[in-house]
Amino acid sequence: MVKRGAQLGGEASGHLIFLEREMTGDGLLTAVLVADLMRSTGKRLSELAAVMVKLPHVIINVAVADRQAWKDDARVSEAITAITQRLGGRGRLVVRPSGRSRLFA
Repeated sequence: MVKRGAQLGGEASGHLIFLEREMTGDGLLTAVLVADLMRSTGKRLSELAAVMVKLPHVIINVAVADRQAWKDDARVSEAITAITQRLGGRGRLVVRPSGRSRLFA
C-alpha cells in the first residue's frame, strides 16, 4: 500500500486497512466509517455494496512439516510456474507460509 500510495487496502478475510488512519486492519474502525458513509450519503448498505464486483477466490491450505522447505522444492516451483502461466494475467497465485507455528513438538 505504501509503495503504491494506496489509502485503502483489504483482503478476503475481511481485514480492511485505512492507511491514513491506521496501519492494521480494524473491524471497529471499518464499522464506524461505513456507518458514517451511510449517514452522510443517506444510502442503505445494500445500495453502497451494489457497486462491488465479486471475483472468484480460492484458498487451499496444505499442512507441511517444514514451513520453509517448499521454497527449495523443484516440484513446487514448477507448479507455481505452470499455474501462473495458466492464469495468463487474469489472476494471481500467492504461496506463503501462514498461521501459527507450533511452540511444542
